[in-house]
Amino acid sequence: MVAVDRERGHAVLVSHSGNCFALIPSHVAVKDEVSLVSALPQKNGLGQVFWRDADEDLALAYVEGDLSVECGLTWRSLSLPLGAVLAEPTPGSLVRINFGGVFLDRVAATVFDADNTHFHIALEGGLAEGQIESGVSGTLYEKGNVPLGIALSAETNTTARFLRLDHIHSLLDGILNGRGPAHPGSNLISPSEDSLGYRLTGRVVETDDGLRGLEGETRWHWSGEPIVLEFTLSNGDPVPLDIIELKSVGLDDADSTAPQNISVTVDVGTPDAPFWRDISAPDMPPTGELTINTGGTFARRVKLKINTVWDSGRPVSLSEIILR
Repeated sequence: MVAVDRERGHAVLVSHSGNCFALIPSHVAVKDEVSLVSALPQKNGLGQVFWRDADEDLALAYVEGDLSVECGLTWRSLSLPLGAVLAEPTPGSLVRINFGGVFLDRVAATVFDADNTHFHIALEGGLAEGQIESGVSGTLYEKGNVPLGIALSAETNTTARFLRLDHIHSLLDGILNGRGPAHPGSNLISPSEDSLGYRLTGRVVETDDGLRGLEGETRWHWSGEPIVLEFTLSNGDPVPLDIIELKSVGLDDADSTAPQNISVTVDVGTPDAPFWRDISAPDMPPTGELTINTGGTFARRVKLKINTVWDSGRPVSLSEIILR
């Protein structure tokens, strides 16, 4: 649970494939860049909004800064069906940040009027113990440590409307796993316009910054099939490879998209006996920068396979590949 833009509202943090994201009511994320701060001990972060749905009143932001290290909920945990828990008569808790002392505050509340996408809560006790105040949007409701939803609005001093987390999971799972466009309605490039095809093979060029595989931005039509880029570091024995840096235009370009899931394999064998080994890598965030630490390996070749992208309705872009 974090505060958004001081006291404007709240957001819930979730981790997915090595990255941290914030679930924010869209009306709270007034701008596409928001400040985030946790309760004591305070940690700060920055959220870059890259998807929003005004009808659902939901925005998704990529989180950078200290907050991204301890990101809270896992994305997989949001997939659990919540109907049975919501139907239980036992009260739960509204979890929010008390802006006066910047600490987490829990107020007892009971669910009423739940459907497949939303539910409502009523606070227990009198107004002095639990008045809903300004900034409630984005707060979390949970029962027995099971998170159930985020607040969209306060309807009265003692009731609020929430968006179910399992519904949020169904809305966003395709985006976070590369199965759907982040901006519905964007146009595909036809294959005939794609002069680069789906495979790029070449020898990297040595510079003062390391070995570069691309100079300038390169785009490919995204057909849903993986794009494979293979680079040769040495025609003889393997050479040291510590870091792979990948850059895309990310959120700065509305006409292309960053890769999302990228498989990395390296050939650690010899010219006569190639041996490909997997390198673990998190997803590239939608902002378009990814650094992969190989753990200090030796390699002759590097193979990058773009498996998914953030917006399947746009060309996928890479502007830089650096091998150090």
